[in-house]
Amino acid sequence: MFRLSLISLMIIALSSCKINYKFSDVQVKGDTAKVSPFLVQAPLAPPASGQIFTEQFQDMILAQSKLELVNADSADILIDGNISYYEIRPEGVQNNDVAAQNRLTIRVDVNYVNKIDPQTNFTQSFTRFANYQSTIDISSVESELMEEIFDQISQDIFNRAFGSW
Repeated sequence: MFRLSLISLMIIALSSCKINYKFSDVQVKGDTAKVSPFLVQAPLAPPASGQIFTEQFQDMILAQSKLELVNADSADILIDGNISYYEIRPEGVQNNDVAAQNRLTIRVDVNYVNKIDPQTNFTQSFTRFANYQSTIDISSVESELMEEIFDQISQDIFNRAFGSW
C-alpha cells in the first residue's frame, strides 16, 4: 500500500512539472511596420536583388512576429536601406595560384526607426558571404547563394531589431 501511494505521489509530482523552451524572444513595440524597397547601390549586384531581399525580409517579419506590414509612413516601425556591397573574389588559393573556391559577399545597410520606442532605432550594415567551387560558373549558383546570404542577413537584422538579447 505504501509503495502504491509513493508511486502515485511521484506520478502526480512529475505530471505537474513543466519545462518550457523558448528559442526566440521577440520584443516588438508597435503593431505595424513599413519595409520600403531596398535599393541596389552596389555596381555588380543584379538589378532585382533589392526586390528579392525586400520580399525575403518581409516574409521573415510576417513569419516571426505579429507585426502587420503596411505601405504607409504612419507605421509604428519604418525600415529601409540598400544593398551597398556585392563582390565575388577568389578564396583558398591552391597550387599554381588557382583558387579552390570563390566567395560572394553581400552587405546590406539598414535604417530602423521605431516611433513607439525610439531608443531601439539604429543604422547598421550587415554583411554575410557564401563560398562556391571555383569550377562552377557564378550564373548557375548566384540565385541560390543570394537566397542563402539574404536569409542570414534578414535574420541578423530581425534579431537586432526585435531580439531582446
